[in-house]
Amino acid sequence: MNDPDETLNPVAEPTDAAVDTDVEVDAESASVSEAENDIELDQLESDLESVDAALRALDSDEIDQAEALAAALIDEAPAED
Repeated sequence: MNDPDETLNPVAEPTDAAVDTDVEVDAESASVSEAENDIELDQLESDLESVDAALRALDSDEIDQAEALAAALIDEAPAED
């Protein structure tokens, strides 16, 4: 007969080697993701500075400069999929 402490459908536990590999992959994925986030943050900060400059140009009635800054932002915008 079956031992009552024994499960009918045991789930295989990962080995230490499998756990170590998962940790390495997760750490690598995290560092790649962090680098991508840093690049995106830098781009957003640059865009914010351009918008700020365009708004300051509008405030000082420098319409041509504001239009040029706005056009540069539109040209730099990545295409959305």
